[in-house]
Amino acid sequence: MKKITEDVSLSKIMVAKAVFGASRPAFLLLSFGLSILAVSVASTQSVNWPLALLLMLMALSAHASVNWLNEYEDFRSGLDSITESTPFSGGSKSLQNYPAAAVAVKWFGRAAIALVAILALFIWPHLNPYLIVFGLLGIILVVSYTSLLTRRPWLCLVSPGLAFGPIMLLGMGWILAGQFSWTAFWLSLTVFFQVNNLLLLNQFPDRLADRQVGRYNVLMHLGSARSLQIFKLFLWASFVPVLVVAYLVQIPQLLLSMLPALLLSLLLLHRLRDWSDAMEQQQMLPALGLNVALAVSTPLLLAGGFAINLHF
Repeated sequence: MKKITEDVSLSKIMVAKAVFGASRPAFLLLSFGLSILAVSVASTQSVNWPLALLLMLMALSAHASVNWLNEYEDFRSGLDSITESTPFSGGSKSLQNYPAAAVAVKWFGRAAIALVAILALFIWPHLNPYLIVFGLLGIILVVSYTSLLTRRPWLCLVSPGLAFGPIMLLGMGWILAGQFSWTAFWLSLTVFFQVNNLLLLNQFPDRLADRQVGRYNVLMHLGSARSLQIFKLFLWASFVPVLVVAYLVQIPQLLLSMLPALLLSLLLLHRLRDWSDAMEQQQMLPALGLNVALAVSTPLLLAGGFAINLHF
């Protein structure tokens, strides 16, 4: 009896560990940073902190949901078994290490998106028809990304940035400010370009495995050279909205706060000079890491610029 109890306890621990790993907690920092940035954009007015915390919980839940559902779908399709993962791509391998947690991961993904819908009822007085459409579109992107959008090149390219930029950041900024915010709009375009790039570059190590399970992204559609041109275009384009906001709102501190992001971008472009299909995954890691660091840190850097402007 004691051994059975110990086995059950160990099984629960393994399931919990797999569920936690499948949420890809390191990448959830992106949603956290976007929430901080949304509060910073609205900080010129009095911030409704309970509402801000509620929106942060919704953002993290939506992000975790798409990660859980993606992990489950990739496990079910067999993609995880043929993908060589890196610290930045290829999934967490949580279900490969403990397949018995697959059902739990699936239901956590569904429960997380249901939580978003439930929490939306509490912010209903702050919503207008446009924001309701934003929310519905966000839910559609979450539930359809892995099964549908990854098979349509251009939708696969822009849907991640659309979800985190114009939907998440602009939506949160709009709700917190009580009105449409041009500052949040422009900065959501920075997020749009960088998050699209985050997923685009991560597709390079996985391209052969993705093709085997029926995915068809821009990398497969256009090839490596032209996809890298899109990546570089998006990278430089991500800095333009910051320049616009710094000029229109007269916050030069934003430019200073983005210097680390510019440095990361230059290092990333240097790493991409010799990028080719013949590279081993280990050779891709420095560029992949810099790309993740850029996307995750930029919202926090921008929030820091607003904080500096507010206090000085």
